[in-house]
Amino acid sequence: MTTLNTTPESASITMVSIVVGSSVPTIGQFYQPGNVNSTVGSKVNWVINDTAPHTTTSGTVKNNRSTPTDAFDSTLKNSGDSFPFIFNKAGEYAYYCTTHPWMTGKVTIS
Repeated sequence: MTTLNTTPESASITMVSIVVGSSVPTIGQFYQPGNVNSTVGSKVNWVINDTAPHTTTSGTVKNNRSTPTDAFDSTLKNSGDSFPFIFNKAGEYAYYCTTHPWMTGKVTIS
């Protein structure tokens, strides 16, 4: 579930790049930065710099099986698109790309 909220002027915005080549599992780092730490009310904006389409979906991947949660889901986005999300609740939010499940990251909100 995507939450559409406005960000207060004082809230922080963290940009996360989905890096070129992320659709290939051997590149190693798929998100720059891979782990984000921020505070309640902050925004994270994922930008697709890769040529392949991707999702940013909350949940985990274990043994090649994904388990989505309902915190956020960008749906499929193309190169150059972005997905902003405001975190209104503290916690750890693991995420992955449904098309390329080896792509994983984490947002920690305090």
